[in-house]
Amino acid sequence: MAQEFAGKWDFESSENFDEYMKAVGVGLITRKVANNAKPTLVFEINGEHWAIKSLSAIKNVTVEFDLGKEFEETTADGRKCMSTFTLENGKLHQVQKATKKDEKDSTFNRYIENGKLIIDMECNGVKAKRLKLWDGMIFALFLQLFCVIHVFGKKHTLEPDPLYEAWKDFAELQKLQSVEVNRDFPVDDRLYSSLKKCGNFEVLGERMTENLQPTDIEIYSEIGHLTTFCRIDLTLSTQNITVLNMTDAIETFKKGCLESMQIKSNNPTLPKILAVLGANLRVIESNVKHKNLASWTKSIIHMIEKVEDYHLKWKMIVIAPGLFDIEIGTHTHHIAQKVLQSIQLINHRLPYNTLIIVIRNSKQTFWKHLADHYTFCQKIHLMWQSHESKTENVWNILEQRIKKNYQSEKFYAHILPLIEETRPIKEGKTYDISPVSPDCIHFSSRGLSLLHISIWNWLVQPARQIEWTPLVRPLYCPRPSCPFFVTKTNTYFCPQTKQKDPQVNSNDYTDVLILGMLLLTIILYTLLLIYIASELICNNLGGHLASVHDGFTNAFLAQYGFLTFNSTATPDFWIGITDMINPGNWSWTDGSWYSFSEWRNSKNNNSGEQCGAVNVNDARWDLVECFRAKPFVCQVKENITAHFTTTTTPKSPSSTNSVLTSSSPQKGNCSNKEWIYFQGYCYLLTPTQPSWKSAENYCVVNESSHLVSIKSNDELVFVQNLRPQLYKWIGLYSDGNLLQWKWTDGTPVNYTPWASGLPQNGNSTCVTAYDEFRNDFGCDGWNLYAVCKKLATFNI
Repeated sequence: MAQEFAGKWDFESSENFDEYMKAVGVGLITRKVANNAKPTLVFEINGEHWAIKSLSAIKNVTVEFDLGKEFEETTADGRKCMSTFTLENGKLHQVQKATKKDEKDSTFNRYIENGKLIIDMECNGVKAKRLKLWDGMIFALFLQLFCVIHVFGKKHTLEPDPLYEAWKDFAELQKLQSVEVNRDFPVDDRLYSSLKKCGNFEVLGERMTENLQPTDIEIYSEIGHLTTFCRIDLTLSTQNITVLNMTDAIETFKKGCLESMQIKSNNPTLPKILAVLGANLRVIESNVKHKNLASWTKSIIHMIEKVEDYHLKWKMIVIAPGLFDIEIGTHTHHIAQKVLQSIQLINHRLPYNTLIIVIRNSKQTFWKHLADHYTFCQKIHLMWQSHESKTENVWNILEQRIKKNYQSEKFYAHILPLIEETRPIKEGKTYDISPVSPDCIHFSSRGLSLLHISIWNWLVQPARQIEWTPLVRPLYCPRPSCPFFVTKTNTYFCPQTKQKDPQVNSNDYTDVLILGMLLLTIILYTLLLIYIASELICNNLGGHLASVHDGFTNAFLAQYGFLTFNSTATPDFWIGITDMINPGNWSWTDGSWYSFSEWRNSKNNNSGEQCGAVNVNDARWDLVECFRAKPFVCQVKENITAHFTTTTTPKSPSSTNSVLTSSSPQKGNCSNKEWIYFQGYCYLLTPTQPSWKSAENYCVVNESSHLVSIKSNDELVFVQNLRPQLYKWIGLYSDGNLLQWKWTDGTPVNYTPWASGLPQNGNSTCVTAYDEFRNDFGCDGWNLYAVCKKLATFNI
């Protein structure tokens, strides 16, 4: 029973705590401080010896004791007393005996009820109660049975959206506390076209588009490939769900309150998954060499069993059956059989605190409903009719067997369909998909670094093919937001015709100038485009929509915009501020720090899908829907005038006819092509390293360098993009004092963008980085990439 207390408990609520402190004799000022503190309790248990740590922003207090033995205790408010702890009937009972005549005795009872730590306290007849929530670690484990894509002799896994949706729903349930949630998400007309996902894939040596089987259609249709052509709206079951804590979230799954884990590829909140999960998420990356579900399962179980107290922590395992483990044409019952075998194995080895979510194909009536309305969907439904009843029965039988043999309060498996509810588009209702190229462009989202995945789900606009994958989409996007093209249309999923990429000519932009002090090239475009299309044009020039970090730059751009754009259809123009990257939070598309603003309304509602535009009349920023067409301003960090053969003067007669230029700085050389040059240094992405020490050793011994020292946001963004979406070992470390940090190359530490709440004592003394620094990974046990850094050489 004692081990139930072990772990971390976050503050939830108090009842009558102020009156209790009055009875104890705590002064007014101290009571105010204590009422505002929301301490976290950490229980550490070693046999009869206990330690209870109370952690808060105000004060940290540790009480160590042996059960049944009286000891002198100094309370948080400075009183001395004699305390004794005993464990009886699952309750930790404490008596505090006052040592002064004017003080009073107190008693405490700590016990666990419905997943919460409850503390009942009493002094001189005054009773109070405090509640804590268990902050157990959830292990995100993905048993991948996805498509194998053969590209130039290499294999890559293509990860479908439903997995992310399952996590999103689960994460939201965890985070929401005492909040009533209406779960009805109709597809936005303007974003509808972003559901299009196409590809010219080869699976196990066979061309998907030429050898389609019913099983193939099950997998591909349900991850969003066909939704544009079948013209459907996808919605979640409308249901109000009240979730109090993580335990209730697990119970919600058990009761089947979430009828489906449906796809909403256009959902702009997906990048919030990690932020919502916060400290409750730990990812174990399994070895990709395993090619079947049984191997994946054994590998992941083996890794979990290495984690301390793994049996006490909740583990969520998502199984998404696909073509990774099967031959083309394999029937559903073969897939279900493999899933059942994995569940049996997990149940045998991980019988406690384990939740399994199986993502299954949808009911066949889903496609029949659509086949009544759309010719294209009739073809799909015909391919399914031969095994419709078998598929339905297989999953029903599997679910019955799981419930009968593998269900308990500590182990639960739940089967959920990808898509369950649909409705055809109403007659006369049209969707504007004109910005979407039939070449099937996709954008990756930001913010899923720990999950090592990219999501391709943005509304898109065709643009020049620069730095894009020519044949199939890469596993990782080469930069935080990038487009993807396929060169050949897919027989079933893409249109047969292609639109030409838009061409930028001299009439589309009005002038090119360089701000000499800022070493930036600014280009003003009179061409009216939606926000993302504008950003794409800037990307093709090697830059982004302009970011503004001071009043001078803002006023300068507004004034120049007034001369350039005042005759256009709108009085404002796009800059790089948006909350589409991280819904609910403003950020710049170039990744720079958001520290300056000129919003017209200081209480703007940045709830997602919003972008900022500068008004040329007063230089104030307005909140605008990102799908409106406006002129825009690009910013690049090099002299790009050589990219153009002609320029035109600004449309205002008062503006000068000139292009300002500057000489480019001398570029250094790196020792070989594996090293990448950036701002005077060379960088190398190493193979994955099992520990921080091995990563530093690799750089020193093999490359005569050190782990990277990061000195600015620009350098952090550069290091991010060497392997996007992944945390990497960097050269920051401490000798044990987490207030003193050092770089392994000996350079000064003057830039440390720590994640919220870090660094903390008790965490590791080495650091990883993606878009922020963390010291909570541990110094070993993680196969992470590392980045080496050394000075470049210059030819004089």
